[in-house]
Amino acid sequence: MSLLSARNSKGTHPHPQSLAFLNDTQCAYLKGPLLDTEASLLNLTERFNPLDAEATPGCSLLDSFSNHISFHPCNHSSLNDRNTHLKSLDCLCLEASSSSSTLVVVTNASVIPPRNMQAISATHFWRLGYQVSSSKAPASQTTAPDAELFAIRLGVSKATSMDIECIILINDSLGSARRSVDPSVHSGQAHSLAVCSALRSFFCSGSSHRIEFWDCPSNAEWSLHQIVHNDVTNTRVAAGLHPATSLDALRSKSVLSCLDTWRTAFNHPMVQGHHFLTLRGKNHKPLQPSYSKDGSWLTHIGQLVTLCARATRAILNHASIGEYRQCFSPAECTQCLCGHCQVETRRHIFANCSRFAYSPLIDPSLSIEDFVDFLKEHLSAFAFFSQE
Repeated sequence: MSLLSARNSKGTHPHPQSLAFLNDTQCAYLKGPLLDTEASLLNLTERFNPLDAEATPGCSLLDSFSNHISFHPCNHSSLNDRNTHLKSLDCLCLEASSSSSTLVVVTNASVIPPRNMQAISATHFWRLGYQVSSSKAPASQTTAPDAELFAIRLGVSKATSMDIECIILINDSLGSARRSVDPSVHSGQAHSLAVCSALRSFFCSGSSHRIEFWDCPSNAEWSLHQIVHNDVTNTRVAAGLHPATSLDALRSKSVLSCLDTWRTAFNHPMVQGHHFLTLRGKNHKPLQPSYSKDGSWLTHIGQLVTLCARATRAILNHASIGEYRQCFSPAECTQCLCGHCQVETRRHIFANCSRFAYSPLIDPSLSIEDFVDFLKEHLSAFAFFSQE
């Protein structure tokens, strides 16, 4: 069932709350992510080909020439591993500078924040230690991975036309490098199909022909990559009235619109409630809803079920404490077990209950890290003893 209008539902049966049942006047007054998605679909200029010959199962580039393609990732989380990887890049380029059959291709892309600017993709070509050529082009309104994918296309298309045997392609997005040899339907598929076609011809023309994709951390400011980085970041191209727009760019726009609506609703007292515990993140700002990486709260709480349950009770103030019983079971005792508080409140537990080690956890300044540490240290806090 589809929530979209008839023109964008592709014959799918409409949902009872579908836009298909609204008239133009009603649609004009409505606002929200669904209307934004509906409008964005009209701006999609990207085309896809699920039946391209390069996507034939069992006959794709990786199926036919897997031994001609290699990927060399960098462990960004380890400083020692990163430094070792960068030294390997230096040695690799030094060796390539003495071989006329090896071409070093360094790519990068830049997505300009203003909506009226296009992303920029660029590629620099190095041979025998000298820059021999470069390619740069606007990448339309797209995401950073798609712009990187376009830069790879620029590099591979030109490199495969040269009299060489080995292509060493260096960029800061190994994910885009892997996607460049994936002919399946995805945002930027046209770039991947062009790369696959060019590399197939390149590999067929010589058994020793190969391509190596090397990861280069963008914040390392490695010499050759920094040069192409400066090239793309210093270039500005206006989007114009009707810019080409990729699928992932529209997805990103829709997600941001959903998050904005979600956060606006979340911060309204009627939605959040009057007892919701405000926790602050590393930037000292209140945590906001997010769908990525387990969300804003679970990222810190983790996957332990009992800890997550107690944290949820504490945040919602829906726990086995006097404040809760006073509201839902007034006949029961509301006094704290410490004997110093007639009504056991959440604030009392955090700030000065003698049953727990004293900790100055005051609601207005409570950080998520301190909150989780408190729960880990005091296993009985906000727990139902009959269950846990």
